Amino acid sequence: MKTLRIYDLSTDEKRRSHPPREAPYWHPLKVNRGIGMRRPELDKAYWVARYRLPNGDYKRFPLGPVAGFSNAGTGGLCYEQALEKALAALSDPAIVSIAAEARDLERRFDLLYCPWGNVYTVGHALADYAEWVRIACAWSHYLGVRTRCNYYLLPHLGQLPAAEMTRERLREFIEAFFEVPAANGSVPPKTRVSLADLDEVTLSKRKRTLNMLIGLLRSALRMAWEDGKIDDERAWRGLRFVPYVKRRRLLYLTRPEVRALIDACDPSLANLVRGALYTGCRASELLKIQVKDVAKDGFGIYVCPVKTYRPRFVFLSEDGMGFFLDLIEGKREEEFVFDTTTGRSYSAQFAGRFKRAVARANLADDFTFHGLRHTYASRLVEAGVAMGVVAEQLGHNGPETVMMTYSHFAPQLRESAVRSYFEPIETRAAEGKQSAGRSVAARFAERHGKEPRDYDRFWTDPNARRINFIRGDVEVARYFARKRGNME
Repeated sequence: MKTLRIYDLSTDEKRRSHPPREAPYWHPLKVNRGIGMRRPELDKAYWVARYRLPNGDYKRFPLGPVAGFSNAGTGGLCYEQALEKALAALSDPAIVSIAAEARDLERRFDLLYCPWGNVYTVGHALADYAEWVRIACAWSHYLGVRTRCNYYLLPHLGQLPAAEMTRERLREFIEAFFEVPAANGSVPPKTRVSLADLDEVTLSKRKRTLNMLIGLLRSALRMAWEDGKIDDERAWRGLRFVPYVKRRRLLYLTRPEVRALIDACDPSLANLVRGALYTGCRASELLKIQVKDVAKDGFGIYVCPVKTYRPRFVFLSEDGMGFFLDLIEGKREEEFVFDTTTGRSYSAQFAGRFKRAVARANLADDFTFHGLRHTYASRLVEAGVAMGVVAEQLGHNGPETVMMTYSHFAPQLRESAVRSYFEPIETRAAEGKQSAGRSVAARFAERHGKEPRDYDRFWTDPNARRINFIRGDVEVARYFARKRGNME
């Protein structure tokens, strides 16, 4: 789910608190409309406004210099003047006729629940929990919680008394959830889709999102019970997760593909790609690395918390450390490691450039920058690095996430461990048990008709027997459809 960071530009103190960078600092006026400040240099700043086109692209236009900066002289605009000028320009019929619809911001940026009455509802519990998350967790985590509450939970369960949150109520919510299209930024909710029309991939994704929502409900109701706001703990203990098979991360790059991608990037983007491949960091983490974070506590880099509230230290190889030391040479301690070709700090708006580089490198169309993180993890797992070490490098809470995400490497790791450390029981050659000089691998391939390490083909048999208490995606869809009488 996409969220937008809101910057306060109302006072001179707030405006000067934002460091110079190439991309503007935006403050939304409405959905698809915004006012922003460009601050390319320390003493220069400009007001800009923007509107969104129906195809999703933004068009922006200048408003004038910001009052109080050296480039403004005596003719700069304060916030109120810039706001008045932006609203007048955005109301021009020429812009209104080509721009996407402007809508109020409440649905996207506020928790859509106004508590009333004396009954403690699920909405009360979610509001209390969201406020705790805002204080205790990372900003990005809070935005995700707020978006899920607004889009999925509050419309269906907000007015339900918390004490009446039973498993039957959860089943009704699940039925509605499976048919609601996934959230997509500021796009208005779409019409419901029948369960019979959903494919297995879509159902698998919905089940994963559903488990996040159930976890959110459990946490909110449990906190309400611990705070004494509800008396019965069955409200949260009765909420069970839906079993599903986690999709494996199969889209990662080989060495030749990595080389092709780097060659297709401009110099500054190529450095960002190399940084992701050396560290496994997310793009948002890479863009916050400063010179002082390199070799801070050891042979690696310090990574500030972005998605979680926990910082971490990522150890580097010799080649990786050399790469980072070359990047920071001649820079001040407070400067960012990764900058653009013009020497300015990066913004997060490089997805378009990366997508074009992927196309030039003839890679899969759906390969994103996050795939570099999976490439890094896949290389570690393939090399036999312990799952706990991989989890620490990636910033996961434990090895379970790594084991589920990269489970397609598990058979390969078991084979490598057994063949490397299992000592021979007897000398087969001395007893004449070798087969005319033919290797074991060749005889194995002859028997099975496949390469001995083609595990992805061995373990994806659609007819393989499943554990009997786990329902497949289609089975779950048919089950809920039968409950409503939509299918025989």
